[in-house]
Amino acid sequence: MKSELQEQMNQGLDEARRGETVLAQIHLEKVLQQSRHPEVLAWYGFCLARNKGAFIQGIELCKEALRAAPDSPDIYLATGRIYLLAGRRRSAISAFNKGLKMGRSDAIVGQLQRIGLRRKPLFSFLDRDHFLNVYVGLLLSYLKSR
Repeated sequence: MKSELQEQMNQGLDEARRGETVLAQIHLEKVLQQSRHPEVLAWYGFCLARNKGAFIQGIELCKEALRAAPDSPDIYLATGRIYLLAGRRRSAISAFNKGLKMGRSDAIVGQLQRIGLRRKPLFSFLDRDHFLNVYVGLLLSYLKSR
């Protein structure tokens, strides 16, 4: 019985990480009926957010998972992906960065690269869109000194 539950959990987690959330949700629901494993909670929350648009419920499940296992980068990955789905880019970046502090994760690094991070403006006392920040930044990028 335990091995069947473990197999369901592994299959559901793998599918969720690959983005096959409909199948993953089915497997993870079965696992959640018997166990509230933190990673299962987080990835089930991701499946709910992606399949049903239940972003708040998904984030709450991730928060519950983080209370149980605060040092798991994988849970931060799921949390960040939910924030991205919800359009909360800054929260997603924050979650990904916290996950990287817990441990190296190629999946998190890949997410951050896909998002793309902007550098700080050269003249922080001016608005980012101010012509000096824009053109001096372009010039320095062209000269490859930034």
